[in-house]
Amino acid sequence: MPETDNQGEKWQLIYNRHQDWKKKLKKRGIRPLTIIVTKAITDCKRVAEELEDFLQEWEKLSTEQAKEKVLPVTSAKEHQPNVAKLKIVDSPASKVEWIVSVAMLSEGWDVKNVFQIVPHEERAFNSKLLIAQVLGRGLRRPEDWRGEDPIVTVFNHDAWSGRIKHLVNEILEIERRLTSTVSATSPYNFTLNNLDYLRAEDTSEYAKKGEYRIFEQGFIELPTQVEAEDVTIDFERAVSGEHVKFKTKVLHKTWEAEVVAGQMYNRLVSIDEESKDAEDPKDRTNYATKFPLEKCEQIVRESMKRAKNRTGRITDENRQKFLQALGTLRRKAAKRVVYKLSPKALVCVNTSERQVESCSAAEIRRASKTVFYAPGSKSTLLDDQIEFFHEVEDEDGDYEKGRVLITNDSNFKTPANLIIADMKPERRFVRELCKHENAVSMDAWLKNTPVGFYFIEYAWKKGEHPKRGEFSPDFFLKQGEQIFVVEIKGDEEIKEPTLENIKKYEYAQAHFQRLNEWIDKEGQSKRYQFNMLTSTSYNIFFQKLRETDLSGFRSELDVAMRKAVGDIRSDKL
Repeated sequence: MPETDNQGEKWQLIYNRHQDWKKKLKKRGIRPLTIIVTKAITDCKRVAEELEDFLQEWEKLSTEQAKEKVLPVTSAKEHQPNVAKLKIVDSPASKVEWIVSVAMLSEGWDVKNVFQIVPHEERAFNSKLLIAQVLGRGLRRPEDWRGEDPIVTVFNHDAWSGRIKHLVNEILEIERRLTSTVSATSPYNFTLNNLDYLRAEDTSEYAKKGEYRIFEQGFIELPTQVEAEDVTIDFERAVSGEHVKFKTKVLHKTWEAEVVAGQMYNRLVSIDEESKDAEDPKDRTNYATKFPLEKCEQIVRESMKRAKNRTGRITDENRQKFLQALGTLRRKAAKRVVYKLSPKALVCVNTSERQVESCSAAEIRRASKTVFYAPGSKSTLLDDQIEFFHEVEDEDGDYEKGRVLITNDSNFKTPANLIIADMKPERRFVRELCKHENAVSMDAWLKNTPVGFYFIEYAWKKGEHPKRGEFSPDFFLKQGEQIFVVEIKGDEEIKEPTLENIKKYEYAQAHFQRLNEWIDKEGQSKRYQFNMLTSTSYNIFFQKLRETDLSGFRSELDVAMRKAVGDIRSDKL
């Protein structure tokens, strides 16, 4: 399921799937059961209480009504009466819909109406015996079942879905490759603009004294939010390998602007109170006077306006952004080296000029590279690659994990004959690009090559040594006169962005701002937007793309990078 650290949102997804089963099984007179598997008795008790609280809020139940729906089952003395209740949970008279149990299921119990199993965390499913034991309960057939076989869903765990692969000698396969090329006659080619620069170096040192300079702009950068997020959950058939999609929505917790402003003001008052004991008067702060409640609310509302928040409410993740802006109070002095780039000429390059890119059989077998292709891709390959391509195409072959067929050519809106994606985040992004609902929202897209085609210069400091480099953004998406430039990163960058990636972001944003200004002076309507994305923002990114509302979009990583750039420039003192 989609990654989220919000426990309430995880329960929503599990609950929505459970409700889907209830709707489907109503005509059969079956009330489905969901088993939540935890690793220990203490976890079982805690998770059962979390679930009861969720049901109480979500279904507007009393405490007693919620408890009737949740059955904790462990070897603990307090849960012994619940073990006896397992004998009747399948009956129409029972109100139980959720069973919360521990991993070591020593008790033998026969429950037939289980349609969903949820490992609460990975350690809850850490052995083949345990997996078989729990699945055994889920695979029991409901009484008097007729028709096609019932299905049990294991939610959020894929430990047993892969197939065992034979190891091969990778050296023997190193020359077996597939090559991604761009056709000059493809209808999906488009023109990109770049700038040729003059370059100069500037070194500055900054002293850090006094209070932080907070909220100087009168707002903070917020990522684009949606209160009801479209979510697609992917299930794989354990026997056939077929993928099944379950579409639902997650409702994010939201706050009124006044409440968030009040929390900000209270935080400032607390900081001021703590600083009163400082020996040096310069270390004593007076933030609450400078930013009274009314001023805090103005900052919140201006931030919402700039983030194109039209609902007047703030999601919990964005609420945290306001509070995080009131963080550290002191930082040390720092030296900053800046390479100043002055544009001297506009450069045009067509996607048909993109260099070739290739990957080896060993990379595809290991799935460290994934090849995306459409039915017409084979006709574009070199003769000496066609035989190997047939092996890659084989659904039961050794390369099944490293290749993806886009069955409809019209959804593969790229001028490249095939796409080579690196690692999981890139693979997921390409899958989204090729979904029909997203493909129809774009004119075309291109995956960049790692070097040589379209690159941006940047500079950073590695230890005590200034470094310069070039990086090539991963993707270009064309939607009308808008070109969306996307760089894919791992989720870890949100919490701890590396200095090199911070500088890539800073130089890329400056580059595309200068490019837009140059194009504007020439009277052209084309516009470029650069975003750094992690998989946590894919849903909202593509939802906004489909709504033709991606202009001004900011991801979680964009906001983290902007904050990091600002911190490096001024240290907020």
